[in-house]
Amino acid sequence: DNMLRVESGAGATLDLQASGVRGILSASGPFSINTSGTEKVRISTTGEVGIGTALPATPLHISGTESRLRLESSSTTGFTVTEYKNNTPRQWHTGVGGSLVPPDVKNKYYVWNDSLNEFKLVIEVDGDVGIGTATPEERLHVQEGSAGAVIANAGSIAVFEKAGNAYLSIL
Repeated sequence: DNMLRVESGAGATLDLQASGVRGILSASGPFSINTSGTEKVRISTTGEVGIGTALPATPLHISGTESRLRLESSSTTGFTVTEYKNNTPRQWHTGVGGSLVPPDVKNKYYVWNDSLNEFKLVIEVDGDVGIGTATPEERLHVQEGSAGAVIANAGSIAVFEKAGNAYLSIL
């Protein structure tokens, strides 16, 4: 069967097969992975995973002097996204779009309201920010409906676009 089984007196077992780890069971206590004598990863008895911490407080807890989480797509047409959803129909996505994400948000950072099926915020590669539009025309472009076939004045810092009357309040 090409398997090595290690059993402890406390009833914990570790099964290793030629194809990799088949199963890890622990009768009591957390499971941890150590390298060079230092704990690197811990799975608590309640299922929280800690990377760089022995006391994970959330389902995934990363701790360190430079704690980062990297999501990387291996495709130029795909996308990299994080999803946020609670127990209501409300769901949000944030990520970097690929060419298959409509409207084209390739290489743009975006916030997508999945419940309303629309982009709420897009940041272009050059730093232009669109609120309510995936294609900002200037450094800041706020859109609520289309103003029609109009073009922003050259050199504008911001564009505010609305289908009907639009007001800008500066306090």
